[in-house]
Amino acid sequence: MEENKIGKSILIGLSRQKMTQTYLAKTIGVGNNLVSRWVKGEATPGGDKLLKIIDLLKIHDIVFPDLNLMDNKKATKSEIESLWERMDRIEKEMREIRQEK
Repeated sequence: MEENKIGKSILIGLSRQKMTQTYLAKTIGVGNNLVSRWVKGEATPGGDKLLKIIDLLKIHDIVFPDLNLMDNKKATKSEIESLWERMDRIEKEMREIRQEK
């Protein structure tokens, strides 16, 4: 996985939506410091928070470019299952990285 892809994606989404890190933190129910750590790549949001962030910031196209969810089409069942599998892999990778530190 590209180094700090999630943090960079969050920054892009914040810019696109003209949203602050503080507003994002309040909206998804976390502290400002945690959002800052995500952006810096010092921490990674868990699956449920990550999905909220992706939806709120409309960064599906960055995080999951091959699913092309930004088009006005409905995702197929297999695309959704693929998305969840990828989320599981990302969470597993992040747990492994945390254990290495």
